[in-house]
Amino acid sequence: MEWRKRRDEHGEAGEPAADPIASALEHLHRGTSLEEQGDLAGAEAAYRKADALGSGEGASNLGVLLFERGAVEEAEEVLRRSDERGHPMGTFRLGFLLDSAGDAEGAEQAYRRAVERGSFLAAGNLAYLLRQRGDIEAAIPFYQYALHAPDADLARRARNALVNLGALPKPRPVPPPGFDPEHSVLDSILWIGGDPADDRVRRAREFVFRFQIGKVTAEKALDQARMWQAFEEENKAEALLRRGAELGGAEAAFALAVLLADRGETAAARDHFAEAAARGDATLAAEARNRLHSLP
Repeated sequence: MEWRKRRDEHGEAGEPAADPIASALEHLHRGTSLEEQGDLAGAEAAYRKADALGSGEGASNLGVLLFERGAVEEAEEVLRRSDERGHPMGTFRLGFLLDSAGDAEGAEQAYRRAVERGSFLAAGNLAYLLRQRGDIEAAIPFYQYALHAPDADLARRARNALVNLGALPKPRPVPPPGFDPEHSVLDSILWIGGDPADDRVRRAREFVFRFQIGKVTAEKALDQARMWQAFEEENKAEALLRRGAELGGAEAAFALAVLLADRGETAAARDHFAEAAARGDATLAAEARNRLHSLP
């Protein structure tokens, strides 16, 4: 996750207009300018002055420079000062440092404090940390919080994580204006995962299915059927399995038999389990025989 940000999520706006604060901001801005110019020594000196005047952001930026040049112990000390001053980015960076050092407990606590202070970055890192240790339910609210990050990349990663965890539905593709559902199979197949209430999606599905049923092979029938099952198009899936079984596909015959058995069509299921047992490899044949003997 991001470690460097020169102007962070919060800044120091809103602090009272007192001379020490104004002076700290002056040093902070000077440090930022020098760092952008590549003068890291000058930037460090300026950030130290801002830190000495009580700037949470100055301490945060100083901590980054120290960490990146290998002064990890001093970086932690400086970032703890930023955390104590309530600076969200400094607290996030402290969590990052502790996380990098293998202190998962310390990192978690720092990330939690940073989230309480409004850090989207900390929410993303905390969610990932919790997910890595298997605490999915605890991770999901932090991914949900990170969805609202102004950083589009962070929000995108949070959305992808939630989709992968089953906490958000996969976004359905929307065909572009002017899309012709029957222009080409390659074009249509891009949009069959869309909303079937959209007439163009429905027509694209029919077009792709007609193409598949005419070209299906014994080897491809099962994979194509599973695709339609994922779209809750059971009739299309069954038709492909039947065609695959007719062409001698043992796996298609077995899958069709399972579907029929689940539906209560025992006699038809028995026939297709027998086909799978006769045509399949040793593993599939054994499973088909077991299922055949278990039928009522």
